[in-house]
Amino acid sequence: HTFNSYSRSFQILTHLQASWPLLLLLCARLRAREAYLAPTLVRMPIPLPEDPEVPHVVTGAGPEDAPLGGRFPSLCVHCLDEGEVSTSIESFPGFRSDLSVWDFSCETCSHTSKQVQFVGQYDPRGVTCRLEVGGAADLDRMLIKSENATISIPELEFEILGSNTPCLGLTRGDVSSVRDVLLTSITNLQMNQHERAPETAEAIESFLTELQKLTEGQQPFTLVMDDPSGNSYIETTGDGDAALTVEQYERSVRQALAIGLPVQEELEENTLESVAEEDELDD
Repeated sequence: HTFNSYSRSFQILTHLQASWPLLLLLCARLRAREAYLAPTLVRMPIPLPEDPEVPHVVTGAGPEDAPLGGRFPSLCVHCLDEGEVSTSIESFPGFRSDLSVWDFSCETCSHTSKQVQFVGQYDPRGVTCRLEVGGAADLDRMLIKSENATISIPELEFEILGSNTPCLGLTRGDVSSVRDVLLTSITNLQMNQHERAPETAEAIESFLTELQKLTEGQQPFTLVMDDPSGNSYIETTGDGDAALTVEQYERSVRQALAIGLPVQEELEENTLESVAEEDELDD
């Protein structure tokens, strides 16, 4: 079943009035399954089914629902048992903003996840971080990715779109490493392989082999992270870090609108015209 079919099933069940104990159990399972299928969008140079969205594991509630500096139970979407969430405000060396960190762990199945939200204002400009990954030290660099950031690997024509997708209500960031980004992508792409058409599953399996080589440092590659909000960061080794290039840029009208920022007064009257002009430039 697709993500949408589970949504429709849940809506139908919540309107039924009989057999409440059973219905409540079914609703809970459908909620968990729906969260489990909440997608992170990716672009890959291989044929995909009509719905190219790849599942990304989330843990039910989001950081915005959690009281800071506390612990509370939360459903584990891996095993449907009860896990625990801890929340805190943390600072990371080299990064300008404090982060509201939301850590989930499940003792039953050992599933863990870390999501973040940013404390304070957006950076005045967008940022593009380009890292030439040449070995284990680069793979282990800390990476802070906001919900607005896009990560791409040009050598594989692979792209992970931002998780700030209004229709899904997903607004989360992540603190991980370059290697973990690759491993998470592999895990997500492996989901539901048995349900895919044989030719699609074979193409994805071949692509996963290439991703796995990158996680093991078998070949160099370029990781590009672009964030219009300016709230993303790749750990640097200090002055003279030739492998990392960081460039800031002025946001376009479209980018400002996409991340929920108001445009300047002189642009507000001509927002549609400005966006149309950007579309023409893109074409």
